[in-house]
Amino acid sequence: MLLIAASAAGASLTKSASTRSAITAWTAEQAELAEAVVAEVMNDVFNDLEAVSAFVTEAEPNAEAFTRFVDSIDGTANAVGVGHVAIVPAADTATHIQHQSAERGIDYSIRRLTTDGDVVPASLESRSEFYPVQVFAVGDLIKPYITPGTPAAELALGVDPGFNPDWEGPIRMAAAANGPVVSEFIDVHLQIVALDRVFFASVPVHDENGAVTGLVAAPMLEALLLRDLDSRVLDDVEWEVFPQ
Repeated sequence: MLLIAASAAGASLTKSASTRSAITAWTAEQAELAEAVVAEVMNDVFNDLEAVSAFVTEAEPNAEAFTRFVDSIDGTANAVGVGHVAIVPAADTATHIQHQSAERGIDYSIRRLTTDGDVVPASLESRSEFYPVQVFAVGDLIKPYITPGTPAAELALGVDPGFNPDWEGPIRMAAAANGPVVSEFIDVHLQIVALDRVFFASVPVHDENGAVTGLVAAPMLEALLLRDLDSRVLDDVEWEVFPQ
């Protein structure tokens, strides 16, 4: 759920009580309009993420196939990118790492992001569960920042967002929800790009028995939610969007 708050630019400078009342009524009306737009956008986002989740479950795609599928989405969900995150109990980490290394033909490991945006090996102690990214299809907003020839889908391979204190709560909540989740606002700092006031939308990935084995998640920007609003409304109203 997303809460929309709005205030008219310059309203505090107005001296007339009747004018202030009219502005308050107008901004309330526009806030309702914005809430309807956001609800429609997020409904489309979740529908698209559910389609990606079903594709992951049915096809078990490699990075190339996953990226092609995500690129075919015509909407907001893939503007920044879409990732598949595994949920790995601590007791299964060794098996997970061995399987992924053999499957991919690389020295796979679970990694974390530093505060500088660097990717380093993660300590596998003192955690009951890990959330390594298995593939990330980069969206059009990030592609310009990637060095040509870089295997974009594998940039975040093995990175566990749960090691970031700002992300740990939202990712744990999403992993436990078994349903669509919208996170709080967080900051994303990577080597290729730094983004503030990002939130993510996620849906679960299930195995053939219905157990949750991972997440399909999409980082979202606040601006993407309101881009379908009339430009005059965006210019005249100061907006704040709060994930709930």
